[in-house]
Parts: sequence; C-alpha cells; structure tokens
Amino acid sequence: MPPHSKTYIHPSSGATLVPHLRQFLPHSLPLYRRLNHSFKTEDALILSTFPPPDPNAASHATPAELPRPHLLPQCFAAAFVDRSHRPATEMWLFLSGEVDGRCACARELGVRPTGDIVSEGQEDAQLGHTHVSDLDRAALESREPLLTPCASALLSLMKFVGTNVEWRPHTAERLEDVERAARLVDAMKKAADEQHPEAMKSHYPEHAFFLRDVHNPGVMKLGAVAALPSTILHLYGLLVMPPIRDLAHHMYVFRVPDGLPHGRELGRGLRWGKVREQDLDLVRIRSPIPKTHRTLKIWNSMSVYSTTDGTKESGQEHSSEAVAWAFLGYDGSLSSMHVEPEYRGKGIAKTLAAKLFREYPEEDGWALAYVGVGNRESEAVCEGIGGVSKAWVWWLRVNMDTVKTIDT
Repeated sequence: MPPHSKTYIHPSSGATLVPHLRQFLPHSLPLYRRLNHSFKTEDALILSTFPPPDPNAASHATPAELPRPHLLPQCFAAAFVDRSHRPATEMWLFLSGEVDGRCACARELGVRPTGDIVSEGQEDAQLGHTHVSDLDRAALESREPLLTPCASALLSLMKFVGTNVEWRPHTAERLEDVERAARLVDAMKKAADEQHPEAMKSHYPEHAFFLRDVHNPGVMKLGAVAALPSTILHLYGLLVMPPIRDLAHHMYVFRVPDGLPHGRELGRGLRWGKVREQDLDLVRIRSPIPKTHRTLKIWNSMSVYSTTDGTKESGQEHSSEAVAWAFLGYDGSLSSMHVEPEYRGKGIAKTLAAKLFREYPEEDGWALAYVGVGNRESEAVCEGIGGVSKAWVWWLRVNMDTVKTIDT
C-alpha cells in the first residue's frame, strides 16, 4: 500500500521547523539539536511532511520574530539529511508517534518506546534480542505491514531522500581524514587485542567495517532512531540489518543546570581546559568509534590536564598532558568521553560530563547522551549525574536502492 504523505523542503536555517520540534522535547532532542548546530554543509537538507508556515519564510529570522508554531498534523516526520558526513551519521529524524499518547500508531504496530515489541502471546518480547529467531516476529512479518499515518509519513520522507538527495564522492582530503580515523582505531584495536584478546575482541570495529559504505551511495546511515521509526523501516524491508538488542542505545536526558551535581574538585596536579588540536590524535586513538579530525575540531569539548613540572603556574599549556576528555556531538550528545586508566575511579568521568553540559547549556534546559544497552560503566556515569533513560535508539543502515522502489 503506497504512502499518502507529501514531503517538503524547509529553509536551511531550520527556523521553520525548530519551533515545532520544541513542543516535543525531550523526544525530539536528537533532531532538534542537530538543526540548531551551526555546522551545516551545502549538501544539507531539512525536510518534513508538513510545509513551512510561509513558503517565503526568512532563513535568518530570530526565534522571537517567528510566528507561533501552527497547528501540526497528528502524525508527521521530519529530518536533517547530509550525505557528505558518511561513514558517520548522515540523517537524523523525528517521528511524531514517538511521543506517548500522540497517536495510536506505535500501539497498532506493536511498539513500546523502550524498544519493546508487543505481539500476540509475546507481551514481554523485546525488539532486539541478539538472534532474530528469539523474537518470534513470524506472525508480525508474514502479513503486509500496516500503513499507519506515521508509517505513511516516514515512507514519504525516505522516498524523497532516496530520489532527491544527491550523493557525491568525497574529496581526496576528506577521504584521507576518514581513512586515517580508521587506521588510528585499527592501531588501538591491535594493541587491545594483544593485551586482552577476549575482552576487547568486538569492542573496536575493524578498519574495513568502518569504511565499508564510504563509496557506496546505496547505503545511508541514520542516527539515534527511536523504536517506532526503526520498526517501520524494518517491517518495510528498508534496513540492511534489523534493530537488534545488542545494538540498542539508551537515550539519556538530563536537566541543565538544576538536575546536574556539581561534582568533585579535581585533584592536585589536574586542571580544566579545552581539547587542544595537538591532542586530537590521542583522542582518536582512544575512541572505539573512528572520528575524523574535521569533526573533532568542530565539536565543543572539555578536557582534564595533568600539570606536572610546574606547568600550571607557568601557564605553559602545551607541556601538560590530557588525561580525560569529552565532546558534544552535532546533535548535542555527550560523545567520545574517555578517562585514562590510571585516573579512573576518582569520579572524573561524572564531573567531566556534568561540567561539559554546564559549560555549553542550551536555552531549553536539556542535555543528551547515548549509551549502549548493557554498558554498565557508562550507564552508571549518566545515572550518577541525574540522567534518565527516555527510550532506546539505534544507528541503522538503510538500503537506498530499496527505498527508491517505495510506490508513491
């Protein structure tokens, strides 16, 4: 059954979409933050299945100058798309049915916000067990997927992206940056495997795994996709692999500043600072997920430096050593946080995360972090500074060749 929604392009400023998404915080945080981030390339597109309030809306209008959000359809989809970001996240999206009570679409499709799927006789079965056979999706997948209004909106948006968004090869400079990111992680993986062959076996992705889609226009990576859109994309056969439990992430949300603890003081010989460019290779080596130099330079950051040999008094920042760091990603989420082994167990991770959120507060008072389900250490850090897991989300690879066959 074909989708009946229509997709519209919004001004590149995001000014005609951001006020609407604000109504749905914190559910809409990933897309809301991405639209508010200053970094947008010429390839970026902002889309939704409702039109801008005014087709000639000024791209440079301030929030105070914008009209109050007009009445939205009950079910709609919205997205930020930039295929030049591959192999990192190329698309952030929001589907209105993610919000509890907004519509009946999630219930009709058998989805709970935490990523659970409800089918006959399977009230507690979870979307995302390690093996698909554990899930008993047979009854659900043997029939034609139900075209709910949210499904219609999402399929319309995906079809628009598949047929209208241009894919261009990377420049030589950009490709070298991407490949170097993978090589640095390979070096870390090799060292980790030698020290802890079993514990680290699957923690660091292979070079080829990271680069597998960099030259492939037929695959697009979606980030922080909630349970409802993940299920729709899966049921309509648009995913390279299903949203399994082992790949699920908690979406932790925080209230800033009142919900954050002040944390401990740094110990003697330590000081705060921003991550310096000279430290970026170290950051990239320590990250299990490859990060490009360009990306880390753009992101806001906070670091802890050791100040041995009197560098604190002399102010010679270049001679101090980074021992912990964290960044805020394009969608405002806590990213690439790391504490060197000899400095762990001192509360630095919690203090660092809280300070970073305080240093770059958002006017809406929310902060965001993603943690792999079952990553106990990172879960403890987020919960220790007041984080609440709002939902499960996934990073998904979409088969764009299949998307193009959606019948509109």
